[in-house]
Amino acid sequence: MAQTSLWLFGERWMFAYSLAGLFIGYLYFSIPRVITTVMAACDNLDQSLEEAARSLGANTWQVTKDVIVPGIAPALLSTGAICFATSMGAFGTAFTLGTRLSILPLNIYGEFTNYANFAMAAALSVVLGVITWMALSLARRLAGGNLGASV
Repeated sequence: MAQTSLWLFGERWMFAYSLAGLFIGYLYFSIPRVITTVMAACDNLDQSLEEAARSLGANTWQVTKDVIVPGIAPALLSTGAICFATSMGAFGTAFTLGTRLSILPLNIYGEFTNYANFAMAAALSVVLGVITWMALSLARRLAGGNLGASV
C-alpha cells in the first residue's frame, strides 16, 4: 500500500499503527454487518412506491432521494449504531492495528494488565458502556424506535 501511494501520489502513506489504519481495519470488520442490514432493508422496500414515483416522472436521482433513502433510513441508522457498538468493543482490531494510539479499549487493557489497577479498568469499562449505550439510545430515538431491517 505504501509503495502504491508513493507511485500514485508521490508520498508514502503508512497505515500501520495510525488512526487511518485503525479506521480501515474497522471498516473491513464492519462491511459485512452493513451489507447484511441494508440488504435486508432493501428487500423489504415497497416496490410500488418506486414504480409510482417513476410513473409520475421522477428520475433515478429523485427516486433514490425521495423514496429509497427515506425507506431505508432506519436501517442506515441501525447499521451506524451496530458499527459504532462493535467498533467500541473490537479490542483485537485496536490492539493489533493501533497500539500507539490512546483509545479507550486499549487504556482499559493497559490499566488491567500492565498496572493491575482493577478499579480504574472497571471505571473506564463503565465509561465505555455508558458512551455506547448513549449512542445506541440516540440512534433508536432518531429512528423513532424503528431500528432494524423491517421498515
